[in-house]
Amino acid sequence: MNPVLRDLVTTSASKLFEHYDLAVDIEETSQRHLFHYAGVLGFTGEGIKGTMVVSASGPAIEATFPDGGSKEDREDWVGELCNQLLGRVANKVINFGMSIRMSTPVTFSGQELNMQKVDVAEQAGWVLRGPGEADVYVHLAVEVEDHITWEAAADAEDAPEEGDLMLF
Repeated sequence: MNPVLRDLVTTSASKLFEHYDLAVDIEETSQRHLFHYAGVLGFTGEGIKGTMVVSASGPAIEATFPDGGSKEDREDWVGELCNQLLGRVANKVINFGMSIRMSTPVTFSGQELNMQKVDVAEQAGWVLRGPGEADVYVHLAVEVEDHITWEAAADAEDAPEEGDLMLF
């Protein structure tokens, strides 16, 4: 996977979980670590398309979940985390002349979840280790067209940081 895209994902993941006061250590891995909760989100755009998977342990869901809500809400929360993570990445790829349109996340939970082989040339996975087994696995499978150079446009402006933009 291109190092720029790899950095965009890991930096976005670190900032996302920092927002929820969950400090994580990020380690790239070739092993797929699916936890009890999982969310899948497809995306497409000019020159790029793919799928992101976010899988979280029960302690990670509890550590990040806003106060209130039912057990069903917690099961949907992993889809929202996937949506927020890919949204952060989408905000960053604008600098490289791309825009990403995201699908609606699909979520599921269960025991002994397994992710089958993904037949895409560019893919990577990361385990985000948090305290008290609050662990998350992120997998990105992406196809990037050859014309994408991963060089930021000279006139590129950073998108506002999440939470910094106020619309009236």
